[in-house]
Amino acid sequence: MLVDTYLPLAAAFCFYGDDILLIAPSVSALQILLNAYEEELLAIDTYANKKKSMCIRFGRRYTDQYVELVTADGGHDLSWVDT
Repeated sequence: MLVDTYLPLAAAFCFYGDDILLIAPSVSALQILLNAYEEELLAIDTYANKKKSMCIRFGRRYTDQYVELVTADGGHDLSWVDT
């Protein structure tokens, strides 16, 4: 189950209608959360729309170099945005 396996991280899911917000303290934690989210979506035979999905960083290190987040469906990178 998602909570037991992945959420010793300080991370959160927020749902509003058909939107979801994944919040994590680091890019690597966000990758783990994204993997868990995609795993749960596959269990109900659905997927996230990568074209409408974006990542944003904020805080002291928001300008630091980051790694791309990779999705489970063949390695598509999610877009990083400034605003």
